[in-house]
Amino acid sequence: MEENKRKYEMEKHIKWYQYQQRESEIRAKISANEQQFEKETEEYMRAEHELEQGIQKEKKEQELRLAEIRGSIAMRQVRLDKELAAKMEKKFAELEERLNKKKLELQAKHHQEILQFKEKCQKERQEMLQKKLLEQRELEKEVETAKAETEKLANATKAETEQATRCVKCDRDFGPKLARALYEDCGHKDICMACAKKHWQKNKGKCPICSQKQAKKFVIVPFRIYC
Repeated sequence: MEENKRKYEMEKHIKWYQYQQRESEIRAKISANEQQFEKETEEYMRAEHELEQGIQKEKKEQELRLAEIRGSIAMRQVRLDKELAAKMEKKFAELEERLNKKKLELQAKHHQEILQFKEKCQKERQEMLQKKLLEQRELEKEVETAKAETEKLANATKAETEQATRCVKCDRDFGPKLARALYEDCGHKDICMACAKKHWQKNKGKCPICSQKQAKKFVIVPFRIYC
């Protein structure tokens, strides 16, 4: 029983250590995902900055071009300026919308992965706890069974150590005039010599109590041994 307890404690420590390792791996993966998210965000910020620089450069070029033909096409310059401004605003709005959408997608993906990891950890923890509970219940059952078997064995031993005072066949008290018969192969001795002789031929050399075949005939047990 002590060995089972030590084995149970050892398995408990091993599984707890495995759970801690699993938790460390999950935390490391979450940290890696966060770093990846930050890296992608920086890349999108850099792309946005480069695009803004490109837009500013294009705007300056357009302004220089419009300045060259301002005298002859003033009305056209105004119209082109408005069209260019609207185009830039639309393009910048589309870019900002795409960037925000990508950020939201990455955040949602990251959040979903975290939730999945948490659910998986919780599930594994619940399974481990349930397994531990089942193992504990099985161990308790084994302990109860061992106790019951010990009590049964103790009762049987006690019953065997208590000497019967009467013959199991004729129910007469053993005494100087009524000796016991001992069947050496099975050890039964709760029958008198008279009944043993009577049943020896009838049972064909078997013990009348347990029916075990005897290698040799019963012997008389002196009364003084049990008095």
